[in-house]
Amino acid sequence: MRLVIFLRPFLVAGFLSLYSVAWGGQFLGGELSYRYISRNGNEFLYELTFKLYRECLNPADLDDPVIRIINSTDLTKNIHPVLYREEVLDNPVISNLPFSWKDYCSVNDPRDCYELRTYTRLVTLPYSPEGYTFYYTSCCRNGMTNLQNHSWNAGIEWINGAVPVPGQGLTYVTRMPSHDSIPQNSSPVSVNDSIIYACIDKPFNYRFRFYDPDGDSLVYKLATSLAKTDAANTYYDPIFFINGFTALHPMQGSPLISLDEATGVFSGSPDVTGHFTVAFFIEEYRDGKLIAQGRKDFQVNVTECNIQRPPDIFNCSDNIAQFSNANNPANIFHWDFGVPLINDDTSNIPVPIYQYPQSGTFSVKLVIINPAGCADSVFSTANVYPGSLQLNFDWTGEQCAGEPLTFTDRTAFPLGVIQKWTWKILNNNTIISTEASVTYTHLVSGTMPYPLAVQLSVESDLGCRDVLVKDILIYDNVKADAGPDRILAFGQVYQMQGNSSATGVSYNWSPSFGLSDPFIRHPELRADRDIEYTLTVSNEAGCVDSDKVAFRYMKGPDIYVATGFTPNGDGVNDVLHFFPVAMEKATLTIYNRWGATVFSSSDITKGWDGKLRGLLQDTGIFVWMVKATDLNGEPIMKKGTVLLIR
Repeated sequence: MRLVIFLRPFLVAGFLSLYSVAWGGQFLGGELSYRYISRNGNEFLYELTFKLYRECLNPADLDDPVIRIINSTDLTKNIHPVLYREEVLDNPVISNLPFSWKDYCSVNDPRDCYELRTYTRLVTLPYSPEGYTFYYTSCCRNGMTNLQNHSWNAGIEWINGAVPVPGQGLTYVTRMPSHDSIPQNSSPVSVNDSIIYACIDKPFNYRFRFYDPDGDSLVYKLATSLAKTDAANTYYDPIFFINGFTALHPMQGSPLISLDEATGVFSGSPDVTGHFTVAFFIEEYRDGKLIAQGRKDFQVNVTECNIQRPPDIFNCSDNIAQFSNANNPANIFHWDFGVPLINDDTSNIPVPIYQYPQSGTFSVKLVIINPAGCADSVFSTANVYPGSLQLNFDWTGEQCAGEPLTFTDRTAFPLGVIQKWTWKILNNNTIISTEASVTYTHLVSGTMPYPLAVQLSVESDLGCRDVLVKDILIYDNVKADAGPDRILAFGQVYQMQGNSSATGVSYNWSPSFGLSDPFIRHPELRADRDIEYTLTVSNEAGCVDSDKVAFRYMKGPDIYVATGFTPNGDGVNDVLHFFPVAMEKATLTIYNRWGATVFSSSDITKGWDGKLRGLLQDTGIFVWMVKATDLNGEPIMKKGTVLLIR
């Protein structure tokens, strides 16, 4: 015996917050009971029994269960020293549980395999005026439908000692009365362990049968399920139910599922499928007085027991139909594929493949007989129209970055009409439309040309479906640059300054007048008249851009500057410009009457606005000077005066 004078925490609790989303488990329920054997002075000998209900062949590790024993049924009122001990149980008797009985026929009984592990151990306990509490706490429940998932009520199971599996925690508990009040007592024990299952929307009736060695009267009362506990105690936190479920109504149904307190009959008609945890007290009454209280925690599985309708078949590619069904494969199957005037269009395998001799819509019948002889049937539909759906689409618009493309369905379906479209860009897994046509601009990046994967899914009024993906190359867009506007001297030969942002493009100057070749990048210009040209550039994908350039002809080489200007903001003659003709480089500098520089620029597109440091100068005479280089590289200087009028 190991005596502990305080509470013992569980080290695994620190993992809980890390696994609050995914839930798994192996335990279906449990029951603790004890049987009085003998007494020797202040020592009492009992046989302790622990029943553990578990999934067969569950991969989660299962250590030998540890039963914790405390010499009190309520530590908050205990005035005696706390005696705490652990009993490790081993060598269980293992048996597979039978299914609970039902009084109706169904073809899809569950295929679960659950086992009962029964552990027994003789324990000697000292006299206790407070009684005893026996409990087992662990993880994890089998993913219960009616319980909330909170990290604080969970624990960690391990698969092969290495993979952590979080789940809903559990505590199974029973209590022994004070030796002062009841010196000799054995707790009741269940005698009809089984897999408890119910069929949705069918009558459910299960009686919990318990044997009490002392002949005490038993009363059954529904209770909350308990969470995993983190320390040795006699009070255990409940696991909260999700909305729609409570301890008194742990399952939904019409009529509601209820427990008869006198007989232990659990009955109703469930209308929600799932795994439901149910717990109840077994109260012992002797001579009309409550003397002890045990608990049982178990799982009820609600399943769809009716025959399951196979999915309808839609095949517009060929005449082969591959059938499937979700019914119990232990049944006997018979398919009739519904071809008129044919008797051998049948099969007895669960998932057959049938080649139809003709196209059309066929009514398929499935008959199922379970091993007990219960039979049921259901109809589905096979729509077989080989070669009738010819999926296709095309697009219009420039395959250029930043340009919209319009995709249009061109599917041929002579037997009916297309009713549903789904356009998806696979590059970013985005649905862009559910209409027959869509205009879309994709933001491309990376190496050009950029492959744009466009997927079209269609469905017809006959249920025919198909999917087509086309890759469209998006090319880098082009940008045309015809060069700056220029002033040329009469007779001057000028080389056009055409350019583009991309390589591998074609050039086209319009008009062709005066150009040596309108289809090259830098043709020579001989025009001798004011003219404007448009440069159009394009690439192999048809990406096009254009730009304009204007030429003005004057006598030269020379430099032209106005004799006056009026920078009054009326939009007329507000800026003083200079015009170097047949010059390579030119710089204009303007001085006030004191010789101070008020403006200087070598950009002929810019002029003087009559201001110095943002302040408009007074009316007066200003001196200008232009230094330039002619086409032969010779320097030229010219000066003059200009009148600023405010």
